[in-house]
Amino acid sequence: MRRERHVFVWIGAAIVGLLVLVAVLAPLLAPFDPRAPAGPSLAPPSSAHLLGTNDAGQDILSQIIWGTRSSAIVAVLAASIAVGIGVAVGATAGLLGGTTDVVAMRCVDVFLAVPGLPLLILIAALAGPSRGTVILVIGATGWPPVARIVRSQTLTLRGRGYIAAARGFGSGRIYVLRRHLVPVLTPRRRRAP
Repeated sequence: MRRERHVFVWIGAAIVGLLVLVAVLAPLLAPFDPRAPAGPSLAPPSSAHLLGTNDAGQDILSQIIWGTRSSAIVAVLAASIAVGIGVAVGATAGLLGGTTDVVAMRCVDVFLAVPGLPLLILIAALAGPSRGTVILVIGATGWPPVARIVRSQTLTLRGRGYIAAARGFGSGRIYVLRRHLVPVLTPRRRRAP
């Protein structure tokens, strides 16, 4: 079972690596400019256009290759925003506790209760369709699960001796959060055996 799970990790990593490679090498891999007409409209797949053309005569394969780059940029930036907000909210709620914890977790519950896709469509309609809007909305709606996980880990770590020792030496909450909790909550690279 463990070895089988390990194989799936490598398969997933290979797929992500291939997509990143396609995104980075898009200018070299795309046979045509994705925005310029490259042939007759609605042409079927052929040796010149492997996936055919759309109604504007643009090569579909070139659009998919360049779309991989755009999707990768959106994914990385939106995930960074979601993780940043989630870690800040979860660690603060877990460390401070009390009313701050209750209010933060109720906000998480509200965000989890609202479906993300309709909210994304609503905000995109109000703000105008752009890549920046999509990144901000996905990042702003993706943080609640991260906040829950980070909060639970922070509650576990808050009772540890080194946190109590840091507080006993007069360290403030922000110092403890920045110096002792966040480094433990972030993933570390494992050294090769």
